Amino acid sequence: ADTSVFPRHDTIAAALDSAPTDYGAAFSKAATVLEKNIVPESDLADGVSLGDVFAAVLDSEDVILKYREWRRDSDTTFEPWRPSPGVLNAGQRLMTCTSLVRVVTEGSYPFEEFQRFVMASVGGVPMLMLHTSGQMKKAMFSETFRVETLLVFKERTDAQSDLKVVTVSVFMHINFLKWSPVKGTIKKTATKETTE
Repeated sequence: ADTSVFPRHDTIAAALDSAPTDYGAAFSKAATVLEKNIVPESDLADGVSLGDVFAAVLDSEDVILKYREWRRDSDTTFEPWRPSPGVLNAGQRLMTCTSLVRVVTEGSYPFEEFQRFVMASVGGVPMLMLHTSGQMKKAMFSETFRVETLLVFKERTDAQSDLKVVTVSVFMHINFLKWSPVKGTIKKTATKETTE
């Protein structure tokens, strides 16, 4: 990826919030999602670039499909990526599947996940951000919340080896859409499952 053409922003939140989607309020403000870091910044393998990450995670569905299979989900489908309105290096799509739920009761239910990505230079650091917002359908209390995750990939060049190095951090936010009598259980289980 030619990171010199990335739009420039001062913060990750500004970069994400600059990319509107067709999904309205399904995505919270980025600053809200960035409040809870569940996986601290970690290096991926040396020699991996943002272009490699983009190809593995966004150009191909293999990584997401492997994760969905690990969760024992089925019938996974992806819309093609389409541009975010008026923004360079940003896109959006819908992913659906049948997913195993283990919050209040265990069972398989329809699941939809809105996904958006932004590639930007934040404070001079090339980044790829993947923000998802998922909601179960027809499961008990599933209409009361959405679970959002944000993966932030940062690229740098290692001073000693001169190889590209990409780090990843993971953030999450549980967006309660209305009151739920099992809010604590939802938070605990969603955080555990997202961290896995």
